[in-house]
Amino acid sequence: MPLHVLSSGHRRRVLIAALGILALLAAACGPAATATPTSAPPTIARPTLAPTSPPVTGTTPTPTRAAGVTPSPTTPTPAPTAAPPTGAAAPKAGGVLKTYLRSEIAAWDPVKEITGSFHLRSVEKSVFSSLLARYAEETPCADDYNPVLVKSWKWVDNTTLEVVLQQGIKFHNKPPVNGRELTAEDVIWSWQRILAVNPRLQAVKDGVKEIVAVDRYTVRFITSTPLPALPPALGESTTPNILAKEAGDFAKDAQWGDWTLPEKSYIGSGPFMFKQNVPGVKVVLEKHPDYFKKGQPYLNGVEFHVLPDMSTRTAALISGKIDVWYAEAPIAPVQTLRKTAPQMWVQQCPLLQVPVMAVGRTDQAPFNDVRVRRAVLLAMDQAGMIKTAFLGEGAPSGVLPAFGSAVYLTPKEFPPELRKYLEPNPSESKKLLAEAGFPNGFETTVTYYPGYGSPFNEITEAFVSALADVGIKARQRGLERGAYNTTKSTGNFEGILLTKQQVYEPTSAFDMFYSKTPPALNVGRTNDPELDPLIEEYWRTVDKDKSLDLAKRIQYRILDQAWNFQLPAQFDYSIGHPYVKGYIKGGYESTTGPKFERVWLDK
Repeated sequence: MPLHVLSSGHRRRVLIAALGILALLAAACGPAATATPTSAPPTIARPTLAPTSPPVTGTTPTPTRAAGVTPSPTTPTPAPTAAPPTGAAAPKAGGVLKTYLRSEIAAWDPVKEITGSFHLRSVEKSVFSSLLARYAEETPCADDYNPVLVKSWKWVDNTTLEVVLQQGIKFHNKPPVNGRELTAEDVIWSWQRILAVNPRLQAVKDGVKEIVAVDRYTVRFITSTPLPALPPALGESTTPNILAKEAGDFAKDAQWGDWTLPEKSYIGSGPFMFKQNVPGVKVVLEKHPDYFKKGQPYLNGVEFHVLPDMSTRTAALISGKIDVWYAEAPIAPVQTLRKTAPQMWVQQCPLLQVPVMAVGRTDQAPFNDVRVRRAVLLAMDQAGMIKTAFLGEGAPSGVLPAFGSAVYLTPKEFPPELRKYLEPNPSESKKLLAEAGFPNGFETTVTYYPGYGSPFNEITEAFVSALADVGIKARQRGLERGAYNTTKSTGNFEGILLTKQQVYEPTSAFDMFYSKTPPALNVGRTNDPELDPLIEEYWRTVDKDKSLDLAKRIQYRILDQAWNFQLPAQFDYSIGHPYVKGYIKGGYESTTGPKFERVWLDK
């Protein structure tokens, strides 16, 4: 079987065409050839949820675009594009980059805690390495799964994924690892722990039977069924740090088991070594001199200053206390900075991993009626929401967030008979409500978490206002964090829930619409006998073209039945002084953390 080699010259571009970079005024600025199963794979085992919704009727159009054709998304950039601030000069070595953390890091486990801590990810992704990593390598926002520790990978057969490591990669020269070479045994130990403690990889965990070393640099993942979710999981931003196998012994030591002393326990193979943690003040990293990427990192170190308040971070950037802002979503401060500090460069991408989604309880009236759900979609004006809630800076979505993956269809890519549900039509919305028995509309509740701040609260207001325009009177029910998280995890709400739903890959995104998925993911209690078989087939399909065709059919069905109300995607922003060079923003940066190994300072 042919070998799939992941090199800088041959990338599997799975995400988006570049959104623009705003250079303001004085700115310096799938594996090849996969065998198809000859017999039907076993039924996929998923957590069960007793069906409560009535059967769904309706037909869904058959996809017409040729299978295997990658969508060509629009680029809703609100300003002209320009080259990233890399500069024409050769990179200079030296200097310490100063940036920030939004809060103190409370828990340091680089495998278990990573699922819930953006602040931790910002640090640990500079200290540890993964087999693959999702980031924008050359073009801002054009994220892809790029090789890090991996030299190549291939499917030996439908249930055996073979990964070959690069040779000569060294851990940090700190005891007890002492700069030794990273090998297959480290990968096996790390992935056994990842599958044991990381909650985001349930589908992969259930499918992986065994992980074995073929030789010092070759690892095989043996699965129980075809598992197309496995290769992306190797680069999942919330998962795959490779630790030294000695960590298994260190766990007997409280200093390692609790990860309370990162100065001692944070020994990776990444571009920077952990030097110091001053709780509540800063985290300091220093250059890894034996990093396997020749010449990198250019910086001597990175300092993360704890700056919880937005206004404090803004002032620190303007004054030069910090050099770069990254993965910030509030729009008003960004627009202010454009005016007050026009010499700085700005890069923006759609905020992909935490889009705002509204979900109705489809097992309860009135949202168990497809006419009511379609009426909600027709009441929504995404362009208007972008203008009012996002100050004109955002991207319309289909049934999944705009540009979240190459398989996520943009509104224009749906056939006309379905695309109409993504276009505002208040009169048709009112007509459907009348047909469903609500000629004067109805009252409902919209539950949300005000603590998400701006622009989440603004998009909530815009959504409620759109409902009111067609006669749906929604009472806003804001909950404090604990109550909101409980409500979201149990699915115990009435009416509509507004949520920031983390969406990384279709494999996990489609969990939200699978009837046997628990309410923590299937928040709206979707129960669609036509949709379930499509999702199950998608989960076990390795063939790339067939998988893409199934993804389209799934999205067609979701939109036809209006199983969710996906709101437009906002942008998030990275801003830096003109002397900060080599920064390339990723669309998933607020999940993956920034890549500082290629950044250099021109001063």
